[in-house]
Amino acid sequence: MLAPGNISHTYVVGTLDMSQSVSTGPVATDATRAAGPNASHASSMSPTTNPAFTGLLVATAAAAASGTQLFTCQGTNFVPGCRIWIDNIERSTTFGSATSLTTTVNKKAEAGVWNVDVKLGGVAVPSTRTFTWT
Repeated sequence: MLAPGNISHTYVVGTLDMSQSVSTGPVATDATRAAGPNASHASSMSPTTNPAFTGLLVATAAAAASGTQLFTCQGTNFVPGCRIWIDNIERSTTFGSATSLTTTVNKKAEAGVWNVDVKLGGVAVPSTRTFTWT
């Protein structure tokens, strides 16, 4: 026990590889609970494959006008945290499956090109696609 006014600090030093995701972590079992909070516990971590954006399912062009346009992005290993970004603006995204994300946006009033990305945690998933308004 520490005397009044004394402070104890615990420092954990290590590295975290952000290119990997964790599918399982420390598991509370009767054995780990009985060992107490200061015991050394093994964790089970298995990296998953990073998401990949393979293209747009909708056409790569549409007529500029009023109204809305549905974007469906096709890829692999999408997770609920993946978001569609259009011209560097995050869009409200619906997670359909590990291979499908959708968003609906207002159509562009005049001709032009938009960059379309899928990002996970703000980091772009390869690769950027373009959508042309004619």
